[in-house]
Amino acid sequence: MAPQKDEGKRDPLLSADDERRLRDNSEREIRELDEAVREAVADGRGARQQVREQILRTEREWVVNMPEKEIEMEKTLGGD
Repeated sequence: MAPQKDEGKRDPLLSADDERRLRDNSEREIRELDEAVREAVADGRGARQQVREQILRTEREWVVNMPEKEIEMEKTLGGD
């Protein structure tokens, strides 16, 4: 005797309408969860991008202002 598959088997306590309604609700909840995950990932990417841009700005400022900072440091340390 071949084992029975659960697929296509209906719950005897649920009407066809109730079963369909539950299935539809589950599918909607899964879609909503997927959408929430996509939004969270997109927000995370945005935050990482902002941090990356700030790091690049800081690096550029350091490169541009480096001689001034070295001169200030030499004055502070009493160098020639």
